[in-house]
Amino acid sequence: MRVVVIEDSKTQAHRLRRLLEREGFTVLVAEDGEAGVRLCSDASLPDIVVSDVLMPGIDGFEVCRRLKAAPATRDVPVLLLTSLTDPQDVVRALAAGADNFVTKPYDDARLLARIRSTVANHARSADESVVEVQGESFRVNAPPARILRLLVSSLEDATVRNLELEQSRAELALVNQQREGLIIAERTARQAREELLAIVAHDLRTPLGVIGLSSNALQDAVPAGADGEEARALAALAERAAKQMGRLIRDLLDVSSIEAGRLRFEFSDHDPAALLAEATNLLAPLAAQKSISVETRVAAGVALVRCDRDRIQQVLSNLIGNAIKFTPESGKLVLSASSAEGQVTFFVTDNGPGIPDEIIPRIFDRHWTGRGRAGADTGLGLYIAKGIVEAHEGRIAVAVIPAGGTEFSFTLPCAGPERNSWVSSPEASATPLMKRN
Repeated sequence: MRVVVIEDSKTQAHRLRRLLEREGFTVLVAEDGEAGVRLCSDASLPDIVVSDVLMPGIDGFEVCRRLKAAPATRDVPVLLLTSLTDPQDVVRALAAGADNFVTKPYDDARLLARIRSTVANHARSADESVVEVQGESFRVNAPPARILRLLVSSLEDATVRNLELEQSRAELALVNQQREGLIIAERTARQAREELLAIVAHDLRTPLGVIGLSSNALQDAVPAGADGEEARALAALAERAAKQMGRLIRDLLDVSSIEAGRLRFEFSDHDPAALLAEATNLLAPLAAQKSISVETRVAAGVALVRCDRDRIQQVLSNLIGNAIKFTPESGKLVLSASSAEGQVTFFVTDNGPGIPDEIIPRIFDRHWTGRGRAGADTGLGLYIAKGIVEAHEGRIAVAVIPAGGTEFSFTLPCAGPERNSWVSSPEASATPLMKRN
């Protein structure tokens, strides 16, 4: 099969020549429209002309018109290569006498199939209306004008959908760009907040320490008796306020570290009974003030846990402290631990008023104080406890006891492969919520 290729791009012309010659075609190449028309007239008639549309000088439409106007070449099929997608361009191609077209960019297999089908269809008699679509042949008995209208309508619809798709892609790109901007802004704001928090914490710790020590010394220095009672009370108040501010600073630093994924841990093996006993001893005076009894139950043979002792004490102190706060006078706390399936579960159970159902889903949120009554709670304690437990690959939960009371629990992996230190991940898992029947 002889093919004349009219293509002003030397790169595209060379590619087409190599493709067609590899398929056994004889290929003649012209670099512009005028040369292409002359080549078709001077040489033996080609079996098909493959011409680009957008070229300097005369374009592919004009090449087609001239070939179809000349008696010698009017029966040579013309296939146009175009990057144009406007339906008007398709109609212009048909009006110029083009037999078929291929839209750029094209794949080699589709172009070869289109060339062969165009030559084959051109050889049929005029009354044979056979159309090939994706390798399948269809005989169409309809006037050419009706076929043309349907094809143009289909192309118009495809063009509209393509424009909508391009618009969607542009909007998606804009959304992604805005999202990236928000991520960068959020990261920058978080870093600025952490730096400010570190500066404030450093600057406040020293004067707060001085206030605490001075208040304690003042209580000892004030003479005994009624005359010094008011001064001692004020000094004690100042000392408590300094300690409260110190706890708040530590909480804020912990929250910042959890959210940034920079909370550090030092792991070692610990006995759950010893962990509970240490936490109980630290908070025993607070429980005694309300005449609350504290009972510890640890299952026999409970496994060791590998954890950061200080951080787990922070979790236990928060849970036990909350239980004491919300348990009425002469109430009861039960601290327990048991092991199963490679993990140890710690429980802190009180017989207080319980937690309303609507509060439970938010109880581990940052700054959430919905359970509490009046007080200076920042709402960071349970949020920090959740972050610490999850950084240990454990889970924390709350269960409501219908008969009255609340049970907080958390799990820790049993002692296993040794790891001495670790930095937490900023990703937090969902908190399990349970309701005891």
